[in-house]
Amino acid sequence: MSIYDWKDEYSIGIPFIDGQHKKIIDLIEELIESIRDSRDDYIIGDVLNDLTEYSKSHFGVEERLLKKYDYFEEPEHEARHREFAERVNELKSVHGAHYRDIPKETLNLLKSWFFEHELTMDASYIAFFRGKGLDNQIQRELAEGKI
Repeated sequence: MSIYDWKDEYSIGIPFIDGQHKKIIDLIEELIESIRDSRDDYIIGDVLNDLTEYSKSHFGVEERLLKKYDYFEEPEHEARHREFAERVNELKSVHGAHYRDIPKETLNLLKSWFFEHELTMDASYIAFFRGKGLDNQIQRELAEGKI
């Protein structure tokens, strides 16, 4: 049984974005298991690389979406994305120096990111879109690769 299973309450209601958010839950679980099994030294580089790719793809989609639909908190949201990406890059550079606490620091970053950003800030822009009646349109555009 996983410590961090995806729960319906985590869903923001747009399957494409929920699928991307599930990736963070998967990485949290992977790190927890690897730390518990003393394998964290072997996988942390892959996890950090996955986070770099995640940042590019997920943040790119979100930022295009927020700009397209004039989300009022878009600059703040984008700034948080940059901070996360910079923190991942810092962890990658320190990992190269074989700093021992990187797996635990990465795990803490992922947990706080998921619960403070993805479940709060992302839920806020979804509420904004729903209030404008855009959620179904956005789902279609994401599914069709238009965003």
